[in-house]
Amino acid sequence: MIKFLAVLLFLGGFIGAGTSASSGYAGGRMHLGASAVLIATALLFLFAALTGIRLWRGDPRGAKWASILFALQIPVITLRHFDYEFFTGLTLKIVRAQGNWDSDFLLGSSLNVMFDEQPTSPRFGINAIALLALLLLLATNTVRREQRAGADRAGVNRRRHSNYK
Repeated sequence: MIKFLAVLLFLGGFIGAGTSASSGYAGGRMHLGASAVLIATALLFLFAALTGIRLWRGDPRGAKWASILFALQIPVITLRHFDYEFFTGLTLKIVRAQGNWDSDFLLGSSLNVMFDEQPTSPRFGINAIALLALLLLLATNTVRREQRAGADRAGVNRRRHSNYK
């Protein structure tokens, strides 16, 4: 299952970085601020892709950063003048807006952080896939830490017993 999460980060990051780069290219001449936002977005998605590779290889830093990236993907928030949504690979959004529950399943990548003067209806929700991914990574890391601690204790006990021979 960890390999699947690695694939989500890698493919989602790759798609997001490519989309960001092509948006900048298609946009022609852009304001410096808009260019900086596109570059930062592309770098975030590129980082997600590289984190996916590290996670696939079993690198502990890959697991750490994957957990952070999936945590950033959990909230789906729209307030009166603010909107935030981020996902790499897949999202299953479960959202409450105007008293109704709604869900949406999407494949791809998206980063939407918007401050808008036009008021919008508030909505709050989660990306259920990102939440499950984070819980799985945290559980897997806890098990690995306990296994390492047990192996370290066994090694200490072996060294203690070997000193008495």
